Amino acid sequence: MIAVFSLGVFGFVLVLFSGGTQLWAAPLKIAGGMLFSAAICLPSLYIFSALGGIEVRLQSIAIVLLGMIALTGVLLLGFAPISWVFSQSTDSMFFFAFLNLVFWAIGLFFGLGFLYRFAGTKGDGHIVVWAFMFILVCL
Repeated sequence: MIAVFSLGVFGFVLVLFSGGTQLWAAPLKIAGGMLFSAAICLPSLYIFSALGGIEVRLQSIAIVLLGMIALTGVLLLGFAPISWVFSQSTDSMFFFAFLNLVFWAIGLFFGLGFLYRFAGTKGDGHIVVWAFMFILVCL
């Protein structure tokens, strides 16, 4: 619920740049897209964890993945006021998009750090490969 709320609010703030019918669609796309990306990447995370020597159940991996998404969302929620200020003060779509992509990258960096701490010293290389795949799916 934390992930859905925080990503939804961030999506709403993003759409304040353009407005229109996206006011309801963007929060849905941001939250739904991130959760859908997590859902389709969950099996590969489980497999890469097993290949890295991490002995854990699928349910535990799913909980950690949701924690990663929630942490990313909370950080994006923290960046929402900054994003709102720039949505009201600039007309440059490129700058606004770049700024929010940087915010997303920072949030995801710390979210993936949460996942790395779960993995510990085992499976570091495997988790890094999975992280690149997850970022690609999210983009």
